[in-house]
Amino acid sequence: AISTILWVFLAANPSSRFSRPTMIMAVILWFRSMSKTLSEDAFMYIFGRFSPKTALILAMAFRFIPLLRERGLKIQRAQRASGLYSNENIIDSIKGGSRVSEVLIGWSLEDGIITADSMAARGYGTGKRSFYSRYSFGSNDFVIMTLLVIVLLYNIFSKIFGITYADYYPEIQINNN
Repeated sequence: AISTILWVFLAANPSSRFSRPTMIMAVILWFRSMSKTLSEDAFMYIFGRFSPKTALILAMAFRFIPLLRERGLKIQRAQRASGLYSNENIIDSIKGGSRVSEVLIGWSLEDGIITADSMAARGYGTGKRSFYSRYSFGSNDFVIMTLLVIVLLYNIFSKIFGITYADYYPEIQINNN
C-alpha cells in the first residue's frame, strides 16, 4: 500500500511535487502561529461554549505536542549522559530511539492518570460547566470581526458570480497548435 501511495505521489503532476509539501508546511505554520498567539485559556474561551469537550481535548493536545518534544530531548540527554544512547550506527540509533519512546510513553501515561484524577477531584463532568474568563469582547474585537465577515462575504459573492478564481493544485498545460 505504501509503494502505491508513493508511486501516485511521484507520478503526479511535477508542479504538485512542490505545491503539496508547501501547503502542508503552510498548515503547520498556521497551527504554530495559532499556538504562539492563543493561550490555552483563550482557546477555551473561544471554543469552550460551542463544544467544551472537543475544546478541552484540542487544548490538551496542543499543549501535549511541545511537551512531548521537550521531554523526549530530556530523556535522550539523560540516556546519552549515562552511556545508553549512541548514534554510532543505525542499529544503536534505533535501539536508543526505542528506549526513549518507551520511557516517553510511560511518562505520558502516568501524566494522563494524574490529569484524570485531578479532573475527577475537581468535579469535571458531574454537572453544568461554569466558565471563568479574563477576556471580554470589546469594540476592537467587534470592528475586526465585522471586517472579517465583510471580506468573507465579498469572497463568497465574487466566487459565485465568477469574479475571482483560485486554483490550489497548479498544473502545467502545453497547447499543441
